[in-house]
Amino acid sequence: MKRIYMSAAFAATQGLVMSATAHAEDVVFKGSVTEIFGHHAIVATDQKKYLVNFGPRVSEQGIVKTGDTVSITGDLKKSGQVRAHELTLADGRVVEVAKDKKTWSEWFSGDDADDEKPFTASDAKKLATDKGYVLTSQPLAEKRHFIANGSKDGKTFDLALHRDGTIKEEVSITAVQAKKMMMDKGYDVIGDAAPVKKHFEALAIKNSEFFELHAHRDGTVEEARKVDKTDPRWGTQIQ
Repeated sequence: MKRIYMSAAFAATQGLVMSATAHAEDVVFKGSVTEIFGHHAIVATDQKKYLVNFGPRVSEQGIVKTGDTVSITGDLKKSGQVRAHELTLADGRVVEVAKDKKTWSEWFSGDDADDEKPFTASDAKKLATDKGYVLTSQPLAEKRHFIANGSKDGKTFDLALHRDGTIKEEVSITAVQAKKMMMDKGYDVIGDAAPVKKHFEALAIKNSEFFELHAHRDGTVEEARKVDKTDPRWGTQIQ
């Protein structure tokens, strides 16, 4: 049987029953890799899902792929993390993971220094303010980061705040600005522009025809579709 040796820590479970003892307990599970992002993957069994940190070497070598069936042997720590000792791939290969040395206190508590710390809304807010943004909304949790509205150097942005310290910004526009963009293109806008995800929508008329318009943050305005009095969304606003 071919074996691959590497040093990496494997992480943890979601929804696993915790041990009543202070030290770690052995766990074994087998499931399908449903999603991979960075060094992490979701491994789903028939009963639950596990969040697994494969470590940089496993992810960089592409050893595990979406759709693979894998078996993981390790120990469950008090923090809820699973440190894998061995990973068996679908083709029978076994990846043996060397265990890092732990202090007596780490063994007793079931905790390890390399556990990923929680990234909270307060952390996201501090990240933004430390980089000079003034937040105009509280950070909201997405799947892997926080989003918020903020301003900097006289400009307003939609911000994506990540635990690794990166901030992705997109210039934001207001309903008033979106309506002006539509009018500048020669449309008569009926009512106000409504925010929908990352653009604004409105009913407008041009050359005696009615349209649903979309105004985007990059300054573009598109005719999403023509509408008339029978339209379920806009029909009642058409005279």
